[in-house]
Amino acid sequence: MLPGCSSVYGGYFGGAMGVIMLVALALATTDGLRRLNALKAALSLVDSTISLLIFALWGPVDWLAVAVAAPTTLIGGYFGARLARRLNEEVLRWLVIAVGLAVSIALFIG
Repeated sequence: MLPGCSSVYGGYFGGAMGVIMLVALALATTDGLRRLNALKAALSLVDSTISLLIFALWGPVDWLAVAVAAPTTLIGGYFGARLARRLNEEVLRWLVIAVGLAVSIALFIG
């Protein structure tokens, strides 16, 4: 149920969705962090694709923002996955926690 809830959240508002989904998957399964990160990436792709289709067909879209965000998101996702595969699992775990806390604080303050 937790990963499903994070997908609904991520489909509407993608901010920190990766961290939220990774935490939800970690709470729901016992797999290692690398496998969970790969599953999170696949689920995020499906979630984002479905959301994109719904918003493109029935929602107001700022296509200039899409033209900037789409390629930078793809590049960031590609290099982020490569970095995650190279990092020690314990370092990756603490990095996810640190980024999650930083995003939470930034969203709370801003």
